[in-house]
Amino acid sequence: MLELEINKKQSLLVPSEFKEVPVSLGIQLINYSQKENITENDKIVILSTLSGLEPEVFLKMLPETIDNIYDSLHFLKKEEQQIEFYKTFKLNKVHYGMVDFDNLTVHEYSDLQFYLDNGDFPTDNIDKLMCILFRPIIKKKHSLKNILKNIILTLKHRNFIPKIYDSYEISEYSEKDLNRSELFGHKLTMGFALAAFSIMIQYREDLLKQFSFKQEVPEEDKDQYDDPSITKEPSKSFEQIWGLYHIIATLSNSLDEREKWLKKPIKEFLNYLAYNNQKIQMENERAKANQINS
Repeated sequence: MLELEINKKQSLLVPSEFKEVPVSLGIQLINYSQKENITENDKIVILSTLSGLEPEVFLKMLPETIDNIYDSLHFLKKEEQQIEFYKTFKLNKVHYGMVDFDNLTVHEYSDLQFYLDNGDFPTDNIDKLMCILFRPIIKKKHSLKNILKNIILTLKHRNFIPKIYDSYEISEYSEKDLNRSELFGHKLTMGFALAAFSIMIQYREDLLKQFSFKQEVPEEDKDQYDDPSITKEPSKSFEQIWGLYHIIATLSNSLDEREKWLKKPIKEFLNYLAYNNQKIQMENERAKANQINS
């Protein structure tokens, strides 16, 4: 925490790290801090948001004072911070556990992708992402050693209480889980959320490397890419172009079959798409060869 002196008689503690900032507030701060040129007014808005004080309080300060306070907010400088991260925790008497990425379903992955894309910044809906990543624990096992550790953690923490289990099972995902976005937005810290967010992003990157889908350039468009004066936009992954829900809809007209796909592991679905993609390419090549030979 940063002690902010308002006047000679009054001071205020202001969060100086993301581990001290709730998710709902952290989203606003990231949006402001992502701007290329941070103006004096931007800094005042950020300080007002952090402190809960009216902007007029900071307008009375010297610009040098504003700059010094802003420079003390380390989490806005994109510096790496040590975050204490746990896959399981207790909040409002409910135990939550992180999803098993090895068994991530098509439904979970599709909604994660939707909330990643639906905003100006990937973190705009991080409160909803947390609702998908962390769900109530329905079964858990822990050794005597972990029971003792959890007792200590309970004594050390209030509100958000980290937990350690040997194994656990969380509830099946549904859209109703998103109703916890307000709870997570106010009770989870942005530092914790960003740690979970980075794990999710790394998993997604590894997944897309494993299942890469090449997009062929149509014949009529090939000439334009030979022109060096035309800037080619960065290629997007297949699910960014079409969306997994759209792809599932094109695979089958049966609602029952679509529901089955949503519950299957995302790796199984992507493997199926890769097979289909390769099959189509082979059929196209065979058709071209037949046309040449005819």
